[in-house]
Amino acid sequence: MSRAPLLQPRQIHLFIAYDNFSFFKPLVPLLNVECIRILGKADTVTQAIEWCNPFDIDVLVMDMAFGARLVQEFQAKRPLLKIIGMTKEFEKPAIQTMRNLKMRGSIFEKPLDIERTIDCIQAVARGELYFRFIPIK
Repeated sequence: MSRAPLLQPRQIHLFIAYDNFSFFKPLVPLLNVECIRILGKADTVTQAIEWCNPFDIDVLVMDMAFGARLVQEFQAKRPLLKIIGMTKEFEKPAIQTMRNLKMRGSIFEKPLDIERTIDCIQAVARGELYFRFIPIK
């Protein structure tokens, strides 16, 4: 009796919109793990809107400095797109803004923990919320 092949979990397609991509550059090999594939990046709001086809991505990681315009553009094109906000460091107003914009998670640049970043991306891709209010020191 032959068995049906096991289904491989689909990779999470990620797009990064961040004003200082040089910060992310050393992280790209670490984020391009078996379960995550970075499909693109943009360092301005205009680039993100022009270059990112929201029908191809599962999760958008965006710089909170880009503000509501980017979130609204993507939510208009694909309301179920899962968005993670990234901010330089833990700031309560930024967290409140993320929640008001219906973002699904948060990542803090300082200190950046690659394992928590991957956990956040995976959790948000599964439809979970991932807000960590106490950054790791």
